[in-house]
Order: sequence, then structure tokens, then C-alpha cells
Amino acid sequence: MEFSDVIAARRTHRQFQPSAIDDAQLQQLLSASLRGPAAGGTTPWRHDAFVGPSEVLAFWRAAWPTRPDDDQPRRLHAAAIVVFGASSETYAKRYEAPPVSGSRGGPSQWPVDFGIVDASFSAMLFQLAAIDAGFGTWFFGFDTDAYAKAFATASDTVMIGAVALGTPEQSNAKRRTTTVADVVRRPVQPT
Repeated sequence: MEFSDVIAARRTHRQFQPSAIDDAQLQQLLSASLRGPAAGGTTPWRHDAFVGPSEVLAFWRAAWPTRPDDDQPRRLHAAAIVVFGASSETYAKRYEAPPVSGSRGGPSQWPVDFGIVDASFSAMLFQLAAIDAGFGTWFFGFDTDAYAKAFATASDTVMIGAVALGTPEQSNAKRRTTTVADVVRRPVQPT
């Protein structure tokens, strides 16, 4: 698939047909997710993978405990769910130690949490690789506190969301296409 086709095919699929992903495919997608930028050459990513029906169900029950299994049963058919996160401690160690300490300030002085930025790039690369491999994807948020408690997530890990992937249910829903003019402004007009 050409890259432009991958971009054009990107959609949110919240419902899946029963499907599977083999380990080699998942490893390939996860490897692609690690090709994104990482501030200062750190490797901050902390991702968890849930593969197959029993693990996917375990994820949903822990990460969305207030939502019953039969609320959207087709979401349970996802072949896998990958939770994307980053270690804030990794950045602190990298940027608060010499020789870079003080040159740019530490993470507490940055305008954004680059762990969140880098994990977001990773999640997007994962989705694009999954689409290129013929899967549908859904990026979503969840109850990170319940998740951390259920799966003993490290205290310095910031979870940004999860991606479910699988064979998407066919949908006839029309979605509005956002245009460049809808979201981009040019604060300085050309003269």
C-alpha cells in the first residue's frame, strides 16, 4: 500500500469481527511503533499488549470496569489491544543529569510532557502500520487508575491511551471529512 493510501484509509473502527493476529505480525507493528521520535534519544516507551480473546476481555474488565461486556460486544472481538505509555522517569534521568542539566531545564520546566508526545507518535505509527497490514484500528482512552491497579503499572508510567486492532465491522456510516481550512490558520498573511 502506498503511504498516501494508508493515510486515506485511516479511520476509527469501534467494532470488530472475530479475528486474530499472529505473533510475527504483532511484533512487526510494535517495531514500527518504536520508530517515532523520542526526545533526547531516550527510549521512554512503556507499552502493554493484550492478544487474543481472553487477554482482550481481561483488559476491558480492568480498564473500563463500569462498562458491561455486552455494552458494545463487537469491541471484544479485537484481535489485540496495545496500551501506549511513557516513563516520565526516563526523561528526568536524561535531562536532569550533566551534561544537559540546566541547559534546557528539566522536564518540570518544559511546556509539554514529552513522554506524552513521544507515546502519541508511537501510537500513531502503530496505527498506520496496522492499517498497512490490513487491520482496522481504534485509539481510545480508558480508566488509567483502574488499569494501573489491575496490571501493576510502574508509578512513573503515563498512559496516554490504547489502540484496539482487528478486522473491522463494515460500516455504511458517512463521516465528515475535515479540510485543511477547517483546522489550519495562517496568523501572518503573505504580503
